[in-house]
This record gives sequence, C-alpha cells and structure tokens, in this order.
Amino acid sequence: VPVFADFLREGADPVYEDVRKMETLKELLEFKLEDYNASGFVPMDLVLFRDAIEHICRIVRVVRCQRGNMLLIGVGGSGRQSLSRLASFVLEYKVFQIEVTRQYRLNEFREDLRSLYRLAGVDNKPTVFLFVDTQIVVEDFLEDINNILSSGEVPNLFPPDEMEEVFNDLRPIAKKAGVEDTPASLKKFFISRVRNNLHVILCMSPVGDAFRNRMRMYPGLVNCTTIDFFNAWPTDALLAVASKYMDEVNFGDG
Repeated sequence: VPVFADFLREGADPVYEDVRKMETLKELLEFKLEDYNASGFVPMDLVLFRDAIEHICRIVRVVRCQRGNMLLIGVGGSGRQSLSRLASFVLEYKVFQIEVTRQYRLNEFREDLRSLYRLAGVDNKPTVFLFVDTQIVVEDFLEDINNILSSGEVPNLFPPDEMEEVFNDLRPIAKKAGVEDTPASLKKFFISRVRNNLHVILCMSPVGDAFRNRMRMYPGLVNCTTIDFFNAWPTDALLAVASKYMDEVNFGDG
C-alpha cells in the first residue's frame, strides 16, 4: 500500500508526496519522537512499525486540513492516543486534554471547553482536542462535542460577562479583518476562528453497545470526522515490538 506524507521536507510549504523509502520516513518520525520526549512532555516509548507510521500519516493529513477532525476506532492499548500526540507534535499543534477527577462533571467540562475556545478563538493557536471514551463520565459531554463538530457552537457555553471579555479581546483583530463591531458579527468571527483552529480527535472503542448507541444519538461524531480503524497489529508489528524489548534481555551463555 503506498504511503503519502507532507512533512518530509523542512521549511517550505508542505509538499504532499509518495514516500518511496519507508526507512527515511521512519527515521524522521523516530527523530521527532526523540524531540517530543526531550521537550518536557511525558515520554512515550513507541515502536514505529509500518502500521503505526501509516496511522500517523493519516492523522497528520486530516488534522492539517482546516476543520479536519478524526474518529479513531480501536481497543485500548492500540496506540490511538500516543500516535495522535506524535502527529500533533509533527504539526506543531498544541494538544488539549481534560483530566477527569472524582468530582469532574458537566460544569468542569464546560470550564475546560471555555479554555479550549479561548486558545483556538482568541489566541488563534492551532489546537488538537484529544478526547477518549473512558473520559465520558456524563453522556452530555458527547452532546457538546457533537455541537463542536457540527456547528462549532456550544449553546450557553459562555456567560454574558465572559462573552463580553472575549469580544473585548477580539475587537482589535476583528477591526483589522473588517468585521462589524456588533455582538452578532463578533460572535460569528469568534466561532469561525475556533472552527478553523480546533481539531477534535476522538478515540473510541467499538466493543459493546455503548459505541453503537452513541453513534446513533450523536450523528456529528461520524458525519463530521474522518474515521481511522486501529485493527489488530500485523505480524511485522508484533515482531518489531518483540525485537525491541528482547534486544535488551540478557539470556546468559547457557
């Protein structure tokens, strides 16, 4: 299967090209992984076999697109989150993820969404919102995510006073962009910036009825994302992982 990537060449505008030498792509991603681990993030110990490299290329391709969102379907431990983090690092996008605690409910989730919207809409930072189905402590989370994907707007997310703060921060930028100084125009401008900068990556497991029911209830999760299936690892992947870890084992002389 041919692999295409647009991050092989440094500097200039991305060139989407056929990867002739997988070894070159693998070396580049291993270098990026080393860079990631040295950048103060929680280190990731990944084996970049061909299957994993293909997933990274897909994630980069979709997330680089304006309003590109992804639904990664696979069981836990298949590498969905790790590969998403590495792909986001390749793109130099910030990764935003919620931290679920015992008290974490809809109010806390909305608070995090407000921070996320400020990052994308006011600070104008390309941001990946990485969300895993194990973080769904309240099903209403999915309703908000469905709204983010389909329209970009979560009803009543900002109280009036906070919305006014957002408008004040945006006014100078909106004026330069020729946007009218009215609440309706400023809100439209704000949501447009959020949608252009925010990329949702959902990691969900297909096991059980919950997945099927959620897809029926919240059609935006399918209609507004590009789906990537994380299937069982192929033989070469299992061999690559085994080789890496067995290399460090000393079997002695016996």
